[in-house]
Amino acid sequence: MSETNTIMSKRWFRIYVIVTTTMIAILLVLIFAWEPAGKHKETAGAAGIAAEGEKSAATGLTEVAGEALEMENGSGPVPHDGVLFIREMRQRGGGGFKNTFTTVPDYGKELVIQIKNNGSQGTVIANVTRGSHEYGFVDVKPGESLTRTFRMSDGSGMTGHWKVYVTTEDGHKIDISVEAGQH
Repeated sequence: MSETNTIMSKRWFRIYVIVTTTMIAILLVLIFAWEPAGKHKETAGAAGIAAEGEKSAATGLTEVAGEALEMENGSGPVPHDGVLFIREMRQRGGGGFKNTFTTVPDYGKELVIQIKNNGSQGTVIANVTRGSHEYGFVDVKPGESLTRTFRMSDGSGMTGHWKVYVTTEDGHKIDISVEAGQH
């Protein structure tokens, strides 16, 4: 092998090592340092739900999941003028409650989920998920109810695969009613 070819192959090898090392470094930064946009925290206050995030001046809604918005104060009971995904379901005993459903734009622009703690032995915690985004656990004390209302940010019909999950932190028996509808 001539000296020129040896120098060229060493040069290409150095370039290959530099490029590969740079690519690995970028991937490691993306994997370990990247934090998803729209992270939020929710708590149940005396006046309703307070969500941390950017509030839209036009709609008064808090952006928490890209296209899906959760209203800060629920609108009350689930309206029966649309499609009911969970129809006044009551669950008692040990364990938790889980139900999944898919919303379709033609069914309406708003999704309302109501969870009532019918006097369980303690506080239950409720979480709503759309796709892979969790809106966070919210406490529901005995005898109280929680309404979570969602709309699409562009005003179109509600879309997505949703999951409602209710459980306890200490494993006590539950007595809850859950209802969800889109209108």
